[in-house]
Amino acid sequence: MLSKGGKEVLLKTVAQALPKYAMGVFLLPLNLCQDLEKMMCKFWWKTNSKKDRGIHWLSWSNMSKKKTLGGMGFRSVRDFNIRQARRETDDSPEQGSFLNAKIGHNSSYIWRSVIESQSLLKQGLGCRVGNGSTINILEDPWLPLEQDAYIHTNSRTLQGQMVSSLLDGNGNWDVDLVMDVFESRDANIILAIPLNAEVHDTWYWRREKLGCYSVKSA
Repeated sequence: MLSKGGKEVLLKTVAQALPKYAMGVFLLPLNLCQDLEKMMCKFWWKTNSKKDRGIHWLSWSNMSKKKTLGGMGFRSVRDFNIRQARRETDDSPEQGSFLNAKIGHNSSYIWRSVIESQSLLKQGLGCRVGNGSTINILEDPWLPLEQDAYIHTNSRTLQGQMVSSLLDGNGNWDVDLVMDVFESRDANIILAIPLNAEVHDTWYWRREKLGCYSVKSA
């Protein structure tokens, strides 16, 4: 006998909240995610009549869009699962090693689940340059750009090198070296990055103003 508003609250606070603890570590099977969405969709469209199953005017993929985009703001179970797995690496000081990590021959199911969020991280994580000692020039996203924070220059001399190798003895950019090694696009962006060699490099989430990861922005 619930109204549409009551159904919305029940779905968002109960049905979608219950599995989130498991989704923080485990990657749920795709079929299970689809079954959960089907059950929630059926509950939403079902009428008060026992015989009438209700007409599904919108698919769950459309209902899971933001309300400003014509949806209902429900969660896509699979996408939310991947975003939740990202939280497992929040407190790790070695974010870069996770970005480059691979699945081994005998990896646990938990590790396989967590690493599923790797591609998502690469799109949103960024590095703030301090002394540059822990940032890999080619492999880490350290350019202060919203969309593409990776170096485009493809040079063998940069393989395995850290950003600190681009600084001079005073902790400033070695302008001649940067201009000589990098393409103009990369060189101009690099030289515009302010430096403070007395602080350590830090990781941040580019999708949020405060730099802290959130499931919503992911």
